[in-house]
Amino acid sequence: MKSTQLDIQKRYEWKIIDEKKIINGYNCIKAEAIEVTNDFRGKFENKITCWFTTELPSGFGPADFVGLPGLVIRAQKGNIIFYVKNIYDKSLSFKYKRMQNSITKKQITEIFNNGMNNYFND
Repeated sequence: MKSTQLDIQKRYEWKIIDEKKIINGYNCIKAEAIEVTNDFRGKFENKITCWFTTELPSGFGPADFVGLPGLVIRAQKGNIIFYVKNIYDKSLSFKYKRMQNSITKKQITEIFNNGMNNYFND
């Protein structure tokens, strides 16, 4: 894969943990996964922790943390933390098309811009 492309098919083997807490007013469930990377320094394992809510059953999340049975509200990989600051439209339905191949940053920008134009022009 070229460095200018993003593989949106990347999936983790999520393990749902029997731990719950409220984050930003949403009932969230904890999930964990291990990301294994190999480079010139060797093999590394990074623990990823996500808190998702089934109140917004989209399967989306920040970065490539997708595939859980709800929207990821908070995610942590190492020292990097992603979180939802605000959700403006809770009735918004999430749709996505699973891509078979990698796509370029330009294609991602076009998809995003088309989606935003459709959202604001409805």
